[in-house]
Amino acid sequence: MKKYFEQHETLFNILLIILYVVVNSYCMKNFGYTNYISTIINTLLSILVIIFMIILKRVKYYGITKVNNIKNVYILYHYY
Repeated sequence: MKKYFEQHETLFNILLIILYVVVNSYCMKNFGYTNYISTIINTLLSILVIIFMIILKRVKYYGITKVNNIKNVYILYHYY
């Protein structure tokens, strides 16, 4: 699957975008914006995508990396 993913990376990204749109449309239509069920479903979808990226070893490729010094991030956040 990893080899197929590397050959057709754009196709997988388009499929993930379509999945995101379909899931969000379903949530908003049936539960609304403020219902906690929509939040839970979208959180599970995000976790699923992150697990998918970890399995395919694409975490650093997409820019999801560990923050080494959280203190500097906190200072920068409050500076701007």
